Amino acid sequence: MQPSIFNLRVPLPSRDQVFLMNTLTDAQLLVSSDVAALLDRTAGARVDDFDAEAREALSLLSDQGFLVDDRDADRRALDQFFSDIRSDTTELRVTV
Repeated sequence: MQPSIFNLRVPLPSRDQVFLMNTLTDAQLLVSSDVAALLDRTAGARVDDFDAEAREALSLLSDQGFLVDDRDADRRALDQFFSDIRSDTTELRVTV
């Protein structure tokens, strides 16, 4: 488990919060700085390494795409995204 390579962070120090966005899933969260720090601690860790409260936060982060199994999972998700767009026949795409 590790943070997605598509995560963006914008610290909001006056509020002690962090705006998180995953550019692949378009997920957006406003979290406390301790949740952002938890995201940093996940690299190479197992879910069992965390207490119940942290596991609940990690589950939400994972559901929204902020946490992935590994870099290959991120790349596969990106490949799938572009494959879905290219094979979608419900919209006409024109390049000028």
